[in-house]
Amino acid sequence: MTEHPPPWTLRCAGVTVRRGRRDLLRNINLTVHAGDCLALVGPNGAGKTTLLKTLLGLVRPTAGAVLLNEAPLHTLSARQRGRFAAYVPQTLDAVPAFRVREVVAGGRHPHHAPFGRLRAADHAAIDRALAACGLATLAERTFDTLSGGERQKTLIAAALAQEPAALLLDEPASALDPAVQLELVGILRAWHTAGRALVLVSHDLQWPAALGGRVVALRDGQIAAEGPAADVLTPERLGAIYDAIFAAVTTPTGRQLVLPQWWGP
Repeated sequence: MTEHPPPWTLRCAGVTVRRGRRDLLRNINLTVHAGDCLALVGPNGAGKTTLLKTLLGLVRPTAGAVLLNEAPLHTLSARQRGRFAAYVPQTLDAVPAFRVREVVAGGRHPHHAPFGRLRAADHAAIDRALAACGLATLAERTFDTLSGGERQKTLIAAALAQEPAALLLDEPASALDPAVQLELVGILRAWHTAGRALVLVSHDLQWPAALGGRVVALRDGQIAAEGPAADVLTPERLGAIYDAIFAAVTTPTGRQLVLPQWWGP
């Protein structure tokens, strides 16, 4: 993988996405730069996954445009978009019985012709991704025999093998136990530290707090707040975004967390 990727800019310019009579996104103006770490948060139905897919080119805006280095994203081929960004979905519609190595090898699709044979560079990228996600010893296991955490790491490894400039993830920690979540945070931190962009949707507000960077909070298809994680993840701002009561809690190490105040006033 390239240690210092070239600069780029991905920009939503007045993006609206409409389905029927409903605007899933409305007049979104947002810029992602090379090396950014960006978390999309907000209540259910706020438009987070729609925005993520729009940034990937999987959803085309009804109005406005998504521009990669000022070129409309929809003018790029699927292979060109695949070399730029990799996507890790929240779930799979079907669980394949492929081996872990085969699933991860699928990430190399944008780099060779359809049905083309994997080259030495492809195998090296696959091996690096397996090692980065701690899957080298599971490479010959079939995907359908893995635990939830192992499956998620396999999907992330496939995205890493793609060697993209940006990694976009939809709820990477959904239904995973704390130990696996900590492992995934470490994997993503290491990948982002190399200068690549990371964009994720997260219902768990501790993920953007742990990863740092920038937070964009959506509400009713619009940007309700944007800024450094420490500025957006406050009881006052989150309370207005989620219509819930939040409280700041200080850990024994002195770190401050913001949690829903489920324990009462």
